[in-house]
Amino acid sequence: MSLNNIDKKNLIRILDNSNSFIIFTTGRAGTDFLQSCYENHPQIASTSEKCEKFFDFINKNYSILSNSKKLFATLMVKELLLSFAPYTNFIEDWQINSTDKYKKADCQIFVEAFSHLLESKNPGELNNLYILKACILSFQFSISKNINEIKTIIIHLHNLNQLKHYIEYFNKEDLVIICSRNIFDLVGSGVFHWHHYFKKNFEFDNLNNMKRYRESYARTAFDYKKVFNHKEYNIFITMLEKLSEKDYLNKINK
Repeated sequence: MSLNNIDKKNLIRILDNSNSFIIFTTGRAGTDFLQSCYENHPQIASTSEKCEKFFDFINKNYSILSNSKKLFATLMVKELLLSFAPYTNFIEDWQINSTDKYKKADCQIFVEAFSHLLESKNPGELNNLYILKACILSFQFSISKNINEIKTIIIHLHNLNQLKHYIEYFNKEDLVIICSRNIFDLVGSGVFHWHHYFKKNFEFDNLNNMKRYRESYARTAFDYKKVFNHKEYNIFITMLEKLSEKDYLNKINK
């Protein structure tokens, strides 16, 4: 299937006019839940996964763009596996059956849409943020979402170490969200999570390695500082304990 001229114009228009909603976390603080609250909203484009590894893909394959944007777009499909229903079904055991329409993306449409958005810009305009937003919008188009309503693209970068790869391309209208929680609960959840993971996978050396557990605290203590060095951007701190409150979510929306 090839894109028609209306599709091509709409994709470019939506991408150029959309703002970014960038999500970070201090670790185990509700970013997946926050993203899920918005991902089915008609005015929001999102994928079902974190984007923290996308920079590695872009950096590794950027040279391909000058020769074949379609090849670059095709390779990106692998980075989106968690957003496609069959893989999500296999990994997460969501029990998606053949009659469900959840996340039934058309890979060919995704490649065509993503390739078109990459080809619509000059090489110097293909920065990390543009490529990532184009990828997310193309995915939404491939699952037959009405993209004409989209105004915001959610980018779940998760780890604040990813900030440096994108921040120079942010606009003043973009919103940066940092998810956190009560520090004692944060550390407790981190310790419990890693303890369970190491035990489940028989990693007994790590199970008794206190350094692994101290990282949960250290990440919280130092992550805020990274973001607040960039006060010219809209930065909002969310607390997990309040995310279930409708008024609190509406405050973020504003």
